Amino acid sequence: MKQMFIFMKLFLFLILIFQNIGANDEWPTLKGPYLGQKPPGIQRAIFAPGIISTGFNEHGVSFTPDGREVFYRLLGPPHGIVLTLREEKGFWSSPTVASFSGKYDGKCTLSPDGNTMLISCGSPPSGDGPVLPFWTIWIIKRTNSAWGKPRNLAHLKGAYPTMSNNGTIYFYARGENNKGDIFKSVSENGKYGDPQKVGLPISTEHWENDPYIAPDESFLIFQSDRPGTFGEGDLFISYRLKDGIWSEPKNMGVGINTRESGEGCPWVTPDGKYLFFSGMSYGFKRYSENPMDYKTKIKALCSPGYSSEDVFWVSGKIIQDLKPEQDFPVLKGPYLGQKPPSMIPEVFAPGIISTKNNNEALFCMYMDGNRLFLFTRSSPGAPGQIYYQIYMTELKEGKWTKPYLTTFHNKPCDVNLSLIPDGNILYFGSRRSLDGRGESPKGFNIWIVKKTAEGFSNPRMLDPPINSDDYDICPSVTKDGTIYFFSERVGGVGKADLYLSKLVNGKYTDVENLGKPINTENSEIDPFIAADESYLIYCSKTLGGYGGYDLYITFKKQNGSWTDPMNMGEKINSSSYDWIPFVTSDGKYFFFTSNRAGDYDIYWVDSGIIDQLRLKRFKEDKND
Repeated sequence: MKQMFIFMKLFLFLILIFQNIGANDEWPTLKGPYLGQKPPGIQRAIFAPGIISTGFNEHGVSFTPDGREVFYRLLGPPHGIVLTLREEKGFWSSPTVASFSGKYDGKCTLSPDGNTMLISCGSPPSGDGPVLPFWTIWIIKRTNSAWGKPRNLAHLKGAYPTMSNNGTIYFYARGENNKGDIFKSVSENGKYGDPQKVGLPISTEHWENDPYIAPDESFLIFQSDRPGTFGEGDLFISYRLKDGIWSEPKNMGVGINTRESGEGCPWVTPDGKYLFFSGMSYGFKRYSENPMDYKTKIKALCSPGYSSEDVFWVSGKIIQDLKPEQDFPVLKGPYLGQKPPSMIPEVFAPGIISTKNNNEALFCMYMDGNRLFLFTRSSPGAPGQIYYQIYMTELKEGKWTKPYLTTFHNKPCDVNLSLIPDGNILYFGSRRSLDGRGESPKGFNIWIVKKTAEGFSNPRMLDPPINSDDYDICPSVTKDGTIYFFSERVGGVGKADLYLSKLVNGKYTDVENLGKPINTENSEIDPFIAADESYLIYCSKTLGGYGGYDLYITFKKQNGSWTDPMNMGEKINSSSYDWIPFVTSDGKYFFFTSNRAGDYDIYWVDSGIIDQLRLKRFKEDKND
């Protein structure tokens, strides 16, 4: 039934095309570079609507270096075909089937010089007979404007090949985990060697697919469903650094990737001006203000942007914009070798941890200032959304490494880090689901992960009574294992309250609301509890503060009760949001996050300010 529907759709599309040609007596007049299409900006745009991108599924565009010929793949039963358009006497021709296509489905890509065509398909070595159950890679050379006989590279079982200037082929194949990985095969004396897996951080336990290698192998674009994706699979980019290793792949962002579909088949024009890729659009209304007639329906079915796979393009400027700094500074000593702060808060590690114009370095946790620093950095989500992922830098051979994603990070938000005093168990908040796929229907929960000699264990969500059916987040733990956190669970004093639960014989007791005067009718969030429970710092919207959220502190009395909370004052708080407090395990520095300068950055200050506030509070209490 589905094939019959597709056949009818194709039949109606052809009728419409022939009607249009009959009315105009000619193929549309197309002049100029890239079929005379208006160049795109930094946001994706459908390429050549109604010409290359139609109501059917198209992808895999590649142009010759002179820009006068384009190849792309048209999908659909009984199998896909490769089409080509040529610029002749200043005008672009209508599509014709490429001379090497028509019998078997296959993805094709041009080499950088335009004289080699790479094809991945299930064609048998003889070129005749039934399709194979797997794809292999073929090479076709062009001589005198004609394509020669295809040569099969039978040992390269994979798909979506792409070639660099030196002839190295990168392609997708099934890895050991039965998921997609990126491989390469190096050409030596005209022969291609055995496939070599492109390891971390490119190939992971997730799907990696659809590679595009820059001609000089300076960057690699590929599709992946790794954490940080918006939809089924996004385009990521990684750059080859000076030491020859690949940089941590970056999601190419909302100008390219969408939540509604997967993006794939990337290709960069030889002049570097444009990035082409495939994707789908779902921006149309799902109702009609006026009843739809037959002609309008057929036009929609045959037009791009109506849930079919189309070819998109975007300015190649994004490739340069996403390029990381090549020279990470040499950082030695405690706290990334930064000059210790005074009693006035300063941005911590500007340009290294706290960076400009990225709204990143939000939510911080310091884990042994002489060894390891973990923090959470934002990454772009769908329009209007931001994800946070856990990064770390560690001291190796006397130098701090460039920050990189932890092995246990996940696509949904991972935030608010805390470490038990012995440094081996990390607590954090996350929206991840129990199976690690997608977001939890309950919102945020508290998770733990153990630090081992080999790295980090698999994360585990804490059981009730810590986690509930409501919002539970921002854990902070004492040296005896008591956990403080905030929750929006039913029965609180305000919308969000601070709670604690004691660890007894390896199990957490029923949670206790800290009550008044700490919790109010407003929201109290982001607790930090001292290892000995001598003081508690948290965020609140209590009336009389300086701005959005302010930082407050309360001290434990000898009888076990808490002093009245104190606003930490104008040196710490601002008219913006000041939150996510943390005091280093050596007690020297107080960290917090603020957007007082526009972006969220991490600030630090001499912890002596806590002693000043303690003295002030107990003097006031004594006078009372």
